[in-house]
Amino acid sequence: MDMGWYYGLRGDYPIGMFIGFMIFIVLIVVFGFMFVNYFSNKLVKNSPKQSIQDPNDPKLILDRRFASGEITEQEYRDALRVLGYPDNGPSASPG
Repeated sequence: MDMGWYYGLRGDYPIGMFIGFMIFIVLIVVFGFMFVNYFSNKLVKNSPKQSIQDPNDPKLILDRRFASGEITEQEYRDALRVLGYPDNGPSASPG
C-alpha cells in the first residue's frame, strides 16, 4: 500500500528537489560567469590598445632628451649604438 511516500529521486522527495535545485543554480552561475568572461574578453580585444611603457626605458629617455634639445643628433645616435638599438633615428611616436 503506497500512500505517496516514495523516497526516490523523482522530485517529490524534498532532499531530491533540493539537490536538483542546487545543481540548477550552480549551472546558471557557471554559465553566467562563462558568458561574462567571453564578452568581456571580446570587448578588451576590440578596444584600442593603450601603450604601457616604462618611463625609465633608456630609448624613451634618449628620445625625450633629443626632442628637448638637451643632446645633439650625433650624441643621440652614439647613445643608441652604445645601448644596442638600431640607428633608425628618433622615434616618431612612442609605442
